[in-house]
Amino acid sequence: MSEANGIILLKKSSGLTSFKALNGLKRILKEHSGNKVKVGHTGTLDQFASGLLVVLSGKYTRLNQIFSGFDKKYSAVIKFGETTETLDPEGVVTQTGSIPDLTLITEKIETLKGKIEQVPPKYSAVHVNGKRAYKMALKGEEVNIPSREIHIYSFEVTSWQSPFLSVDIHCSKGTYIRSLARDLGQRCGTCAYLTELQRTEVGPFSLDDAVSETEFNPESNFLDSRAAIEAINKHNKSIGILDLKREKLQDITHGSLPDDSFFDKKPDSAGTYAVYSGKTLCAVIEYSNGDYRYLMVTL
Repeated sequence: MSEANGIILLKKSSGLTSFKALNGLKRILKEHSGNKVKVGHTGTLDQFASGLLVVLSGKYTRLNQIFSGFDKKYSAVIKFGETTETLDPEGVVTQTGSIPDLTLITEKIETLKGKIEQVPPKYSAVHVNGKRAYKMALKGEEVNIPSREIHIYSFEVTSWQSPFLSVDIHCSKGTYIRSLARDLGQRCGTCAYLTELQRTEVGPFSLDDAVSETEFNPESNFLDSRAAIEAINKHNKSIGILDLKREKLQDITHGSLPDDSFFDKKPDSAGTYAVYSGKTLCAVIEYSNGDYRYLMVTL
């Protein structure tokens, strides 16, 4: 693996955009490798939020599709009796209402579990007719965002100090916790917004294993990519691993289309596979009915 190609678990601080949170990594990687390094996250966090960003650097940014579809876990604080234009603490208060009791809140939380339809906030990066919703909202344009199906696997109360409700949430990709706060308030006959948000897990990856941008050290804080792929496979079976025969490494480098003879053991079933030569990730391929095709080459 090139010293600039890697997987990083980044601990983002509240008050930073996800984009700015990567600036420190870019600087460190440039100093370490001597070259400007491409860096990207696999799922944004709002500026007021903190927690885990899974970051890819160098040629590993090509793996974004593999890392961007995970379920996520959050800890959050919801305030009842008020809401803001942005559904978070950065917006101005636009509505006030009553404060429900915990019995009603827990009853309505049950209606927000499982597969549900959710409308993202108008101040979000979703596209509406080819435009970002938040850009339309900032210009005062009408924003009509269609609902989307999401899955709330768990939604648990951890404490209630009226009007603040602390919760832990496990949800699918595409879920907006700000929208959950809004919808819970409405179902309780009042209003609510999100005051705090921390992402604690992304798929098989945990905030406990993350480092801040100031703590990051390229010598020690890149994840072992093979271990990461194995963790993904254990988590959702979305990608397997194939071991490349040593004499076939040059064929992969030259872009020769693989066949069964390239690997120590051919795939057991159709699917997506990461191809390794020892600890080096060489490519990601798709296999079906005896045929192979490249999704990306990372050498």
